[in-house]
Amino acid sequence: MCDVCQFAVLLAVIFVLELSAGLAGYLLKDGLQDYLVNRLNVSMSEYSTNTEIAKTIDFTQERLQCCGLEVYDDWQGKIPSGTPGTETYDGNLVIPKSCCVDTCSTLYGNGCLPRVEYVIGRSAVMLASAAVSIALLQLLGVMFACSLGRTIRHTKTERERRRWELRERLLRVNMSQSSALVPLSIVVLLLLIVGSTQVRAQHDSTFKGWSGQIVSNDTVKQVYHHDQTVAFVELGPGKTLQNCELIEIVNAVELEQAFRMLRPVAQPINITFDEMFELMDQCYAFDSPLESANMASRIRDTVSLGIVPGTKWCGTSDIAATYHDLGKEKDVDKCCRTHDLCPVKVRSYRTRYNLTNENFFTKSHCSCDDRFWKCLKSRNTPLASLMGNVYFNIMRVPCVEETDTTCDKATCRSKQFRKARQFFL
Repeated sequence: MCDVCQFAVLLAVIFVLELSAGLAGYLLKDGLQDYLVNRLNVSMSEYSTNTEIAKTIDFTQERLQCCGLEVYDDWQGKIPSGTPGTETYDGNLVIPKSCCVDTCSTLYGNGCLPRVEYVIGRSAVMLASAAVSIALLQLLGVMFACSLGRTIRHTKTERERRRWELRERLLRVNMSQSSALVPLSIVVLLLLIVGSTQVRAQHDSTFKGWSGQIVSNDTVKQVYHHDQTVAFVELGPGKTLQNCELIEIVNAVELEQAFRMLRPVAQPINITFDEMFELMDQCYAFDSPLESANMASRIRDTVSLGIVPGTKWCGTSDIAATYHDLGKEKDVDKCCRTHDLCPVKVRSYRTRYNLTNENFFTKSHCSCDDRFWKCLKSRNTPLASLMGNVYFNIMRVPCVEETDTTCDKATCRSKQFRKARQFFL
């Protein structure tokens, strides 16, 4: 009985702290925006004298496709003529080259401040919503614990005491497991927001390439490619799968590097999305002798990079050395790895297929999201449930789907973003 009360009090304290943190984060976002405006004005004035500030401003304007605070005229008088990395526009306006679309005859029309405020606002709303959602669930836990305590107090008799003592021991075990999941829930929600800053600074995950590992010299080696994924497979007698390694491709340079590594082994073959999707299913189901669960990563190292503790592929990026490198939560990590290597996706703050992703998370093909949902459901572990709830219930990440090709004067588009359909129940 006492343990139940202590659990209720502990959960209530956590509820108040989380609710306060979520509301404080949301209410303070306006102050952060005012501070940001002031710092941007100061930084623009130091563009010509501080190379680090100049690089940061150029990176921001290129990634967000913007110029100045609210309009490009904000650069008036900020930069002396002749400053490296600048151009003169319209006769007398000196601007950074990062303001130019292709050539400096055309500038980005949007200011950077509205776009930065949009990113901050979305992050603050998501953080507050996530904190409040978890806090409400814990409030239900407090109510349940109090109700259970009253039931125990009113119904316990001398004859039933032994049975209730046994039930209380079991309840304490469940409480300890639930309490252990509370900080992990907060970590998963926050690292997706905070960790995204680290990932953006690194620009992209390090290209892994092919590990060069094979299981036998007697197997048949084949290399397949579709869009953003290259697959290396080894086949044994009867075309049985003996080894599989998937390589993520971000751009044409990485594709050429991957092909250069693999051409001595096998000539690459282009396949369709459906064929690659089926091959990835086979690779997931195959237990490779090269796979190992590496437990060396420290929690603070994984969290700082936006990775869920116990995994190497679940988060805003990955920290795996090779395709075969997995965290100690191997089953869930394999689900995340297959989802990360989806051949069709639009990475955060990038444009692909004439679709621009302005969120901090990657938007993958809807078929990859469906497979991710089924994979987490089949694991049936606390971490799998946590990942499923965060991705499909709280964040509600949109996906990429095929559509009839539509063209206008500027673009042709064969794909579109679709709202998430499934809930992780």
